[in-house]
Amino acid sequence: MIQKPFSRLLNISYRDFLNQNYYVALNHHGLKKINLKGLNTISKANDPGFIEIEEKQIIQRKFESFDLSSELIVNEEKELVAEIIKERLEKTDQDGNMDNSFYNLGAAFSIEMIDIVWIFEMSSEEFRKGLAVIEDSLHFCDKADSYIKFIESTKKYLKYLENPSDHRLLSEVKQGFEDCIKEYKGNPFTHFMLGLIYHRPTVYFDLKKSLKEFSEAKHYSLEIENQFMAAMCNYMIAWFSYLDSDIDKAIELSLIAIDNEFMNIPEIYFNLAKYYASIKDHENSLKYLDEVIRRFDFLYAIKADIDEDFKQIGQELKEYFIKLKEEEKSKVKDRLKEMGIIFFSEAK
Repeated sequence: MIQKPFSRLLNISYRDFLNQNYYVALNHHGLKKINLKGLNTISKANDPGFIEIEEKQIIQRKFESFDLSSELIVNEEKELVAEIIKERLEKTDQDGNMDNSFYNLGAAFSIEMIDIVWIFEMSSEEFRKGLAVIEDSLHFCDKADSYIKFIESTKKYLKYLENPSDHRLLSEVKQGFEDCIKEYKGNPFTHFMLGLIYHRPTVYFDLKKSLKEFSEAKHYSLEIENQFMAAMCNYMIAWFSYLDSDIDKAIELSLIAIDNEFMNIPEIYFNLAKYYASIKDHENSLKYLDEVIRRFDFLYAIKADIDEDFKQIGQELKEYFIKLKEEEKSKVKDRLKEMGIIFFSEAK
């Protein structure tokens, strides 16, 4: 499903927003969103001070629940879009492994999925190159055990994400990454993983500590010249800047991430458009929204339509949707013409 993104304009804290939105990683079945009963069970297991969520407190996020711009989509098309998104969340490769990359998910990605998607991305060629550099460095320093511990902790974290009620396992994973950093602080991947743990809505939730770890990860990513990793760090730090109402910094870091990023992460472009929209800069907002739609995924238009920040440029967004729809109609007509089908109005 396409979910309404978090916005500072929503009447809910970021921590409470995350508490309401859990996904689990199910191998052979992709990503699955947890229902209210499951949310309460998971949250109580991870935080003794958690107060149970009631149905009336849930923020509505499914795109199907909103009246979308008629210039963009009609109600009859919602079911088709929902099916497309469902297939993305459940996509697996020929071996039955999840295919939950940023690129595959597109507009279906949501911030509460970040750690699941991140671990999937770590299997990519670009990540393997970066990990190989770290492994070689640790072997050279006679600290090969630290690399083994990092890999084991990462695997355990994925296991936790498959069963996020197991708080004992999360504590073990956190300690594992902390031990890795004590032994060798130059591994950016370890800092990033610890940043993700501090970002989860558990007893460990601490955005300041999370930001510190992402900043450390960025520093060491640049040291080993891993531009993809550095871009992801900038993406996360930009998001934290947005949460802290520092929109100028969020924009600056996102632009840097785009300059360095070459591994197809559409969410960086969408968030940049969102940040510009939040300060009513419609020209730059629509520039990057148009790029993410045309380069990656048309469904980002729907995601923007239900995002509170894009309401700051409502009229300009509506005009853009009209233009987008007309262009899509024109493409369809061109394809029909190629098939020898000509509309009567055009034949006169």
